[in-house]
Amino acid sequence: MNRTFAKRAVGLAAAFGMMIAFLLTALPVRAAGLSASASLVPDSVSAGERFVIALTLTGASVENGDHDVTVSGVGGLAGTDTISASFTDGRASLSTASGTLSYTGSGATSLYIEVGGQTTSARVSGFIPTDDEPEEPVTPTTPTGNLIGVKEGTALPEIRAGETKTISIPLTSTGASSRYAGKTQITASLPDGIYFNTATSMQELNFTRTTKDQVLKLALSADTGARSGVYPITLTSVYKYDGQQVQESLQVNLKVVGKAETEENSGLSIENYSLDKNTIKAGTGFRLTLTVKNTGSTACQNVRVLLDGLSTDGITVNGGMDTQTINSLAAGASANVSYNLLTAASMTSGNQILNVTASCGEVSGSARVFVPVEGKPAESAEEDGPKASKPRVVIDSYSFAGLTDGEITEEGGSSVEGGKTFRLTLNMKNTSAVSSIENVKMTISSAADDATGGVFTPANSSNTFFIPSVGSGQIFTETIDLLVKADAPPKSYGLDVSVSYEAVLDNERVTIDDSETITIPVTQPDRFEVEEVSVWGPVMFGDSLQPSISYVNKGKSSIYNLSIRVEGTNFTTGEATSYVGNVESGTGDYYEVTLNPEAPGTVEGKFILSYEDAAGNLKEVERPFTVEVEEMNWDVPDEPIDPVGPVEPEQQGLPLWGWILIGAGALLVVVGTVVIIIKVRKKKAAKKLEEEDDYDD
Repeated sequence: MNRTFAKRAVGLAAAFGMMIAFLLTALPVRAAGLSASASLVPDSVSAGERFVIALTLTGASVENGDHDVTVSGVGGLAGTDTISASFTDGRASLSTASGTLSYTGSGATSLYIEVGGQTTSARVSGFIPTDDEPEEPVTPTTPTGNLIGVKEGTALPEIRAGETKTISIPLTSTGASSRYAGKTQITASLPDGIYFNTATSMQELNFTRTTKDQVLKLALSADTGARSGVYPITLTSVYKYDGQQVQESLQVNLKVVGKAETEENSGLSIENYSLDKNTIKAGTGFRLTLTVKNTGSTACQNVRVLLDGLSTDGITVNGGMDTQTINSLAAGASANVSYNLLTAASMTSGNQILNVTASCGEVSGSARVFVPVEGKPAESAEEDGPKASKPRVVIDSYSFAGLTDGEITEEGGSSVEGGKTFRLTLNMKNTSAVSSIENVKMTISSAADDATGGVFTPANSSNTFFIPSVGSGQIFTETIDLLVKADAPPKSYGLDVSVSYEAVLDNERVTIDDSETITIPVTQPDRFEVEEVSVWGPVMFGDSLQPSISYVNKGKSSIYNLSIRVEGTNFTTGEATSYVGNVESGTGDYYEVTLNPEAPGTVEGKFILSYEDAAGNLKEVERPFTVEVEEMNWDVPDEPIDPVGPVEPEQQGLPLWGWILIGAGALLVVVGTVVIIIKVRKKKAAKKLEEEDDYDD
């Protein structure tokens, strides 16, 4: 019976202990917080030298997987780096990138680390303060000659008087023994009459083993009175070499084309022409090839070549237009333009003269082409004298003007816009000095080409006009409103003007037909759209800004020579200007720049987008932005952290009431066990005493 009681007591104590263990497992336990240990690579670094900091992060509450870790310098360390680290069992190892953090040479050196909303700090040992001189002076290595030079074979950059452009200077780091300049600040000094088109003359380039070739881009403007000549641009480079700051200078030549020289050297010429046959018979076709040369010093865009002197009873274009376009013609370059032509069967033998004009804006050149035609012999004069000549109707001049709701809104334009209506005014002349004409019927129709069946249609009117009579040498005027096809590609399109009339010649009434073709340039509306600036803020002083801007060309024409620059106050940047180039219809992109605030306060800036539309007009779009820069206010402990190893986070265990409960439970088990043992011993002693009494009896 006593053994049974003892077993029950032990079982009761075990059950009570299991209950206490269950309560303990049910209590919440706080996970260890984020902690970090850091080491320097190499193990000692002076101010200005490159280094990497190796980090080991521990945080039991950080989920496994990839996380962005932000590492910021504190005190003597400056800069910020964001690294993607992979956590396994709450632990990750990572390293900062070389050059993202810098050491100033003085003050406390610590890191501020943030991952997944948790933060911690770590002290980094191994930095040599500027004030701590080594026992024996060390003479730093200095480069021999310039480390940075102009890349071999670079063409001489050029700018014209009154021109604004971005010139590119290819540079290369020429250091021996694989030594390169690294991050380099380059400041340019310009000659008189040349100015920067940016807010700062300083840029930063990074010359490394993989990026030893860099391009320095300078956005410049030349004074309108700049004189011709070759002038030096001085480039001053500042970089760190073996911990020592080095400054070197380099001269780059710039060619300036003065205004007078620009005017003299701008022009187009018809250099040559050729026929595919030596003699063209009347009523047959032939091919005429013209050679157009840009004799100027700058490129010409959209060069128009017009062939004049065509007629239905002479030479006409065979299935084409009298105007063709050369998209681009570089300075000094030549291009060929060909026409398929047809001679009338009634032509007489002799040289037929055609006039050729090439034009680009205000610059033009012209020439005459002589076509030998073999036809009928010229009719000899009859005994009673020559026959009267036929009167001819030609287009004396024409003009067009834009319309809005039937009212003229733009007169004397050089082109018409797709999808809009314009008014065409034709001045027609009876060239005969003796004969009048009657019953004149004039028809205006859009000429078909290879791509379209015509892009002009009459707007609310007929395309046929009737004029009762026109005297000799007189001019008559007709106007017509025409609608341009909305999706017409930008280029010049033809309009056929056909005239049928009667005249009395040698006492006989005859019907005469004439036709001419004129060309009208068509452009598409500029729909280059620029979004507002996207920028995150406010930021802490010491961090960088990355404002970005998006753009898209929604028009049907390309835009040309797009360049983007950023200007403003309270920041510096090494990429103030970027040349994008041409943006095709329906395409877009975005541009992002890194800005470094100079001081806490407000950063004010703007993006300026410059481009040329399809008509060659220079346009600019501005988008401003503002960001607040706040003073960094991290509380760094006055007492230095033990540099021997990482600071271990304070271990968090059970709260006080949990430990009290555990102690009380253990005390109850001990007391219960003692009571049971005492009772068992008392019973054994009583039994033994009873047995002894029986023995005595």
